[in-house]
Amino acid sequence: MLFNSFHFVFKFFPLVTLAFFLTPHRFRWALLLAASTYFYVVFVPKYLLILGALILVDYISAILIARQEGPWRRRWLILSLLSNIGILGLFKYFNFFNENVAAVAHLLGWNYGIKNLTWFLPLGLSFHTFQSMAYTIEVYRRRQEPEKHLGIYALYVMFYPQVVAGPIERPQHMLPQFHEEKKFDFERVTSGLQLMVWGMFKKAFVADTLAIIVDQVYLKPHAHEGWSLPYMVSTYAFCFQVYCDFSGYSDVARGAGRVMGYEMVENFRYPFIAQSVAEFWQRWHVSLSTWFRDYMYLPLVYSTRDGKGAIRVNMTYFYILLVFMTSGFWHGAAWHYGLWGLSHGAIIATGSLLKPIRARTHKRLNLDRYRTLHGLYKVFVTFHIIWFTFVLVRADSVPDAVIIMRNIIVSPLNLRRGWSEYCLENTFQLGALGVLIVVVVEKLQRTDAWAKLERMKLGFSFKQVFYAALVVLIIIAAPMLDRAFIYFQF
Repeated sequence: MLFNSFHFVFKFFPLVTLAFFLTPHRFRWALLLAASTYFYVVFVPKYLLILGALILVDYISAILIARQEGPWRRRWLILSLLSNIGILGLFKYFNFFNENVAAVAHLLGWNYGIKNLTWFLPLGLSFHTFQSMAYTIEVYRRRQEPEKHLGIYALYVMFYPQVVAGPIERPQHMLPQFHEEKKFDFERVTSGLQLMVWGMFKKAFVADTLAIIVDQVYLKPHAHEGWSLPYMVSTYAFCFQVYCDFSGYSDVARGAGRVMGYEMVENFRYPFIAQSVAEFWQRWHVSLSTWFRDYMYLPLVYSTRDGKGAIRVNMTYFYILLVFMTSGFWHGAAWHYGLWGLSHGAIIATGSLLKPIRARTHKRLNLDRYRTLHGLYKVFVTFHIIWFTFVLVRADSVPDAVIIMRNIIVSPLNLRRGWSEYCLENTFQLGALGVLIVVVVEKLQRTDAWAKLERMKLGFSFKQVFYAALVVLIIIAAPMLDRAFIYFQF
């Protein structure tokens, strides 16, 4: 079920929310679990069996991990991790691995007859397997007591706002909330609904409008050969499309949870104001980047200490590359995703290596005198690094990405040719308006100006007028395509 569908907005969400507040606390877990099950099976019912099996394995494994001492604790953890990684690998990566092996066998003249699997990737598999692994790892590390209530643990994995595309929650944050009694609070409900409207606006109005511009180039990468403008504009559009699409989903998810009293982690923290690629990943898809930091990068780093207990610095750069390449493949089973992650890892590792040189240069040029200007320069450069590497995310393959990158870099910048046909269409104007609204609102939200606007006494509520205007824009100008969220494919 899509958040931006008629069924969710006018049937599922209001009915489930109303039933939630009318149901006694001791039965609410059952109501939410039933609603979450229905929300999930609307996509592909049979994949509920896979999700149910993983829930049962992880639930039992965590209890046994907590009870055992010695090597059996590690064995139960390994069983849990292998179950999740095995299912994820089978559904998401088997065909990718099989196709590459077949290609190598063909080059070598070998006979290789294993066929690809024909089933589809279960929605949300990358998200809920990572959330489940976080749970068993935290139990193993003795930072979380195992959840004894099977229904509440199942709800932790399947909670409908975030089962398909996150945020990837930690057990310490979500599990206690399912045990707390939630009472109706008008201000909290209003805040949640406003967050949902903001997320819907970013998705239905901004992202889906920009998608039309992006598809003109990325679905036909050869169509504008020799002319940079379409490739540049469509890549700028994709930066804001993927941001508004995914952050819009996160806002709707957080808002839906907040209405009922459940708070989820903030997944985006104004990523396009980052002053380095490393900072970008502290602001973009925060729940995923912190997952890789806590459960992959840091364990690797601390496992390779020298005989004196010191961390081998030279290995940290290799681990940065490994973690980011893995993160790239998490987004999709294709080489262009892996190269995207690897490119970011290489940029961050290089930045770390050059940090002493940059510090000396900074001091020599006395850049502290121009702190604001220097900050804007770093934001500009970082954004365009992200912008250029996002070609690898949107392109359908590495060859397509090379075509688009080549045209951006090499082709002459004839900014007048075809401008009226390409950049003055209604779609472009609506997309630009949406981006402008998002940029201005987020700028105000980062300062006290937004709070001052909300407190202004103008004879009407600023918030009511603002969010009502967003609803009107969605109704009269959004494409209304019921386009799935981008991260559903990941």
